[in-house]
Amino acid sequence: MGNGTKQTVYSHFTLGDMAAYYMLEKEDNQIELLLIPTQKEKELTEKLDAMLDSKCLHGDSLVQVKLLDDMYPGAYGPGTSMRNSGTVDECRFEKQVHKTEGTKEIIETWLEDGRGHHFVHILTWTKGEYALGSTTTIVNSADTPTTMELLTSFSIGLISPFEEADASECLKIHRIRSKWSQEGRLVTESAEDLQLEPSWAYWQVNSTRYGQIGSMPVKGYFPFGAVEDTKAGVVWAAQLAIECSWQMEFYRRDDGMAFSGGLADREFGQWMKTIKPGESFTTPEAILTVCCSDERAGSTVDYACQRLTQYAQKYVNAAPESEQHLPILFNEYCTTWGLPSHENIKGILEAVKGKGLEYFVVDCGWFVEEGVHWSRSMGDYVPSDRLFPEGLGAVSDDIRKAGMKPGIWFEIDNVGRDSHVYSEREDLMLHAYMLTQSGIPMLYSSDEIGRLNDYSYKEDPDKAADSRYIHRGAFQWELAGKRKSKTSVEGQIFQTLSRMEQIRSQESVFDKDCDVYTYDVHDDSILCILRQKENDRFIGIFNFSDSEKTAWMQEDGTFRDLITGQTLELKDVVLPAYGFMWCKRV
Repeated sequence: MGNGTKQTVYSHFTLGDMAAYYMLEKEDNQIELLLIPTQKEKELTEKLDAMLDSKCLHGDSLVQVKLLDDMYPGAYGPGTSMRNSGTVDECRFEKQVHKTEGTKEIIETWLEDGRGHHFVHILTWTKGEYALGSTTTIVNSADTPTTMELLTSFSIGLISPFEEADASECLKIHRIRSKWSQEGRLVTESAEDLQLEPSWAYWQVNSTRYGQIGSMPVKGYFPFGAVEDTKAGVVWAAQLAIECSWQMEFYRRDDGMAFSGGLADREFGQWMKTIKPGESFTTPEAILTVCCSDERAGSTVDYACQRLTQYAQKYVNAAPESEQHLPILFNEYCTTWGLPSHENIKGILEAVKGKGLEYFVVDCGWFVEEGVHWSRSMGDYVPSDRLFPEGLGAVSDDIRKAGMKPGIWFEIDNVGRDSHVYSEREDLMLHAYMLTQSGIPMLYSSDEIGRLNDYSYKEDPDKAADSRYIHRGAFQWELAGKRKSKTSVEGQIFQTLSRMEQIRSQESVFDKDCDVYTYDVHDDSILCILRQKENDRFIGIFNFSDSEKTAWMQEDGTFRDLITGQTLELKDVVLPAYGFMWCKRV
């Protein structure tokens, strides 16, 4: 936004005991959000003009966004912050719509960048609540796709309007640190300790950006932050309703601090999102509040946290009757440490029965194989015959006899490196790669049913020196019996190989006289092979990495995945770890 030009109040809304001021900077036609408690409005009104005149304020857009081809922020921002990018410089205030739906008030603030991109910030308040919902939507009305590297759910500016200049020695930053078994530790630091004072030139960007990467929202920090003006007794607080990579950021380049957050940006969380013409995208919701101290809460920040958590009460109340009561459960992990068995669970049940517990949960390890740690075998989830010789049903019966309901642990977002389901994907990818080559495909005996290596040869002195015997064990007919099953590893491998062999025999792109090339997709972990015969075009894509990868490619036309039958475009194709695709142009 501008360079110290004066802002004016464009609009003002009373939302319970909170007031939302939208501050317009006319020179650049950009708009900023200021939140204050209503009990502080008189104080703000009395000195607003003087404050705006005396403070060095650039202003700060209520939508922070960065599109792929636009300039990164200056002022030593790159690597520290992606706020106030070239995209923000292009954005202009378009309109504001205020509407009421029952007990809910909705404030839509529209910005546009002159290129067909509209950014809609939505602030909502429901009567009786002490917090606000905040989201941002991008609408692509242009003729071409656009890719985002940053889009915030919220951005609050002008913190704090009650103090002179840069509010020296007044601002405290509150965050909640978190690690497994060490959750929920409140950390309070001054703006000065975090080097969040503005520079002498009121130009350089100072930022504290934090969050987490992955699907555990409270790994490292809770998705929460607050700024407290200790002199005025006001706190601004926010949390994110999010289950993926996220970030929050305290930002300073002038006398007014800004506070924003949402999805983790490209720098922090490797996040990008492409929006096609006519499409839109809305961020996860942020929950905002602003308040003065409250004697009942004990402190201003505690009171702010109570207001944020109260916001979620309506979702709890709307839950089905079966979820209105939250039962007490016992999880046995910290007694068996990943090695539960029928025998040790019997002992635990004797110790905990009659204690008012409603559920007994068998945690990780109930599926382990001999010699393989449970963390490396996740994904198969086949009960261990060794640990549970009578099956899990017998354990469940014992839990019920002890007056509790049985539960069991799964971690569906992870697959262990030594699990059969993991090796199955890698196995099929390697077979698919070999079958993509010209010539006659060969299989070791039992490869078609995914037989594991046989190390018993090492016990035979006549064979121990020849590692080739690792593939020459006796044929395991019990595995072959599972080849028709759609759920077993053996069945998955056998049936998919059969399907690939059938496709290979039917499609002309596998003929020996085809033209064959490698295809550069700008990632050394991915091998891409092109087979072409006359107008038939086949592309095989193979991810040799144990992590998700993108094949950067822009193929014209529509393709069909010969394995799944799915129709798709081959444009920047994402493959899972050890994933592959066999695609033929339609």
